[in-house]
Amino acid sequence: MRSFDRGFAVVVGIKSYEHVGVLDDAVLRDAADLAEVLRDPDRCAYPIEQVRHLRDRLATADAVRRDLRWLAEVTGPDDTAVFFFSGHGFRARRADGNGWANALVAVDGNPADFPTGLIEERELTELLRGIRAGRLLVILDACFAAGVGEIKDVVVDSDLIKSGFDESFYERLGHGKGRVLIASSRAEEGSYFAKDGRHSRFSHHLLEALEKGVDGDTEIVGVLDLFRHLSVAVREHDPSRPQHPVLKAEVEDNFAIAMAPRRSQADLERDRSSKSSVNESERRRSRDSGSGSNIGVQNNDSNIGVQNNTTNNTGPQIGSISGGANFNFG
Repeated sequence: MRSFDRGFAVVVGIKSYEHVGVLDDAVLRDAADLAEVLRDPDRCAYPIEQVRHLRDRLATADAVRRDLRWLAEVTGPDDTAVFFFSGHGFRARRADGNGWANALVAVDGNPADFPTGLIEERELTELLRGIRAGRLLVILDACFAAGVGEIKDVVVDSDLIKSGFDESFYERLGHGKGRVLIASSRAEEGSYFAKDGRHSRFSHHLLEALEKGVDGDTEIVGVLDLFRHLSVAVREHDPSRPQHPVLKAEVEDNFAIAMAPRRSQADLERDRSSKSSVNESERRRSRDSGSGSNIGVQNNDSNIGVQNNTTNNTGPQIGSISGGANFNFG
């Protein structure tokens, strides 16, 4: 039986907070469905015992710390580790009043008693640094208040916390060789629910990529292929409510994060035929316009460094990605 036997994951989803606003059931489904897809032998094919799922009231700060330390203990240079968090994300005022700290909020998080139940950025950075996996993917589908009912809303004292994270937090979490951070939205944006209401918009398309694949001709899901899919699909889900996933990375290749879903021969042939038709349309368009295709990187606010920090507007150069230039897909 096929297996992504070098894959390990910690998946966290929290709805029923003790001290801050309760979230929608979609948050729990985001995490539960991701854990299921990762363990499914016909999809991501992680060994069942190598995926830990912390749900709601079990997801205390101590439990999250314990499972991140477990990742550090069981992984090595040949392994891939994934940490997924769906829940509240805040900038909380430090107890001494000396500025603000980005933090993930565990189920027992209490911003009025910082840092109780909060995994503050310096601690989180150290916990992640302890994970010796050769490839580490951190996925944050955290919640930001933006005054719209369908946003994962936060009901707290604004003198104690601010919603969301600052951009430098993403930079720090994505720092380090083989480290990739994918966040559900830019610092100033909201994180919305999908139109079907079952998942967040971001997790809906994350699950879509892992369940259906991002390239029908490959046997693995590459981390940069995954981000390309998310960047386009999340943005186009509802253009009237902008949401742009963010990537911070220091990687040397498009490393595998999972097995691609098992597909029938008919599915593969259909994908190849569709891809061939698209490529022929692009060639015709190129001949008609007298220029080459211009697909891939567009200049705006998400951050992908490009090899040698150079770009040419003809698409991403997938090589050594080191956070130098500011670009994103879409």
